[in-house]
Amino acid sequence: MPKRTKSNHQVFPFPKDRKLTADLFAISLKQHNTYGFTEFDVSIPLERFRKLKKNNSNISFLAFIVNCLAEVVTEHKMVQGMKRGRNKIIVFDDVDVCTILASDDNWQKVPIAHIIRKANEKTFEQINSEIQEVKQSRDQRYQEMEKTIDSLLKVPGWIRRKFIERKYRKDPHFRKKHAGTVCLTSIGAYFSGRAGWGIPLSS
Repeated sequence: MPKRTKSNHQVFPFPKDRKLTADLFAISLKQHNTYGFTEFDVSIPLERFRKLKKNNSNISFLAFIVNCLAEVVTEHKMVQGMKRGRNKIIVFDDVDVCTILASDDNWQKVPIAHIIRKANEKTFEQINSEIQEVKQSRDQRYQEMEKTIDSLLKVPGWIRRKFIERKYRKDPHFRKKHAGTVCLTSIGAYFSGRAGWGIPLSS
């Protein structure tokens, strides 16, 4: 919770895990990206989901999108190719989808980065169950990560960023483990009822 000061402002704590997120953003700004936009008509499945949600509040439209994305990437796996060295591109068989989930924490929505492993081998029901489980176990997941986060934050920032950048860019297996093979932006929980585009800094 924020602290109220004598001045006309509030002081909010900066989450420890966000410091590592800031490191990744700093690294991502150095790479070359090409952005493209397109649209898909999802009005029919969205309408069906709204009807289903009346009887099952835990059903997730995001799970449907992840399921569709995994199937498409399976048919065109070169889109998740990662460069290794100067002359090689690594293409994994698994489609690991990294996305952002929103969990309620008292006074605000808290983003949770989660990688759905082997999404191409999972059904919609399995993906949906995994998403709901992650949202409900946020505190437990954070406790498991806290020791690792504390250890990393003891290292000076510039050294930490240099190490992550080197591993992230040169080792596709490290990148797959920590960032998945494809990323899916998800901002619906924060901008419900509004249209917009989410552009990841890193892909």
